[in-house]
Amino acid sequence: MAIIIEVGDGTRTLFWEDRWMHGQRIIDVTPRLQSLVAKKTIKKCTVAEALTKHLWILDIRGPSSIGELVQYLDL
Repeated sequence: MAIIIEVGDGTRTLFWEDRWMHGQRIIDVTPRLQSLVAKKTIKKCTVAEALTKHLWILDIRGPSSIGELVQYLDL
């Protein structure tokens, strides 16, 4: 079974919560980063907002371990 999600302009798709990246959530791909992103940001940051000038980077507060840094670089 395949799930296809059409993001469109990204204003209705949540960057951190919705399954917009190859059918997965960003947090599923990089679970260690979840603890570095504020819960209110996870619930409101859209793909359009996050990808504009790479603003998603500002959502992450202080990678403190090698694992978190590796996931950040992968993303």
